[in-house]
Amino acid sequence: MPKTKRDSLTPWHRTRVRERSRGQCEAIIDVERPMTLPDGREGFVVTTDLVPLRCTRRATEIHHALPRSRGGTILDKFRRGIEHLLHLCKTHHDLAHSGRATGTTLMIVGRVLTDPLTREPVYTGPDETLRALYPDPAEET
Repeated sequence: MPKTKRDSLTPWHRTRVRERSRGQCEAIIDVERPMTLPDGREGFVVTTDLVPLRCTRRATEIHHALPRSRGGTILDKFRRGIEHLLHLCKTHHDLAHSGRATGTTLMIVGRVLTDPLTREPVYTGPDETLRALYPDPAEET
């Protein structure tokens, strides 16, 4: 019998993620927008600018933006927030797991470990929201 992935999300997590997303994919994608800029000589030059917009597809899957391998499931045990979870369409969920999503809004950089003394999660990384929710006691001195 094949080994299946154990789901660490509770109905509490699922409900809150779906409420936040209102059923729309939460991926932020860059869309090219034409721009006309003065070129300093004859008038104007047409170029493109990248504008971040939210995907308009229907969300069907809940994704650990902080991967399970770096402590995403540790945060599932604590009901402080759902900041490490995204409601995505299948296309963006597949992209998130393709290895090409680093540096996008689909993946959170950093790691969560459990403090051996307090048994509380501790986040280390650049995400300010997770650092505020799960601070490292060593950095508070």
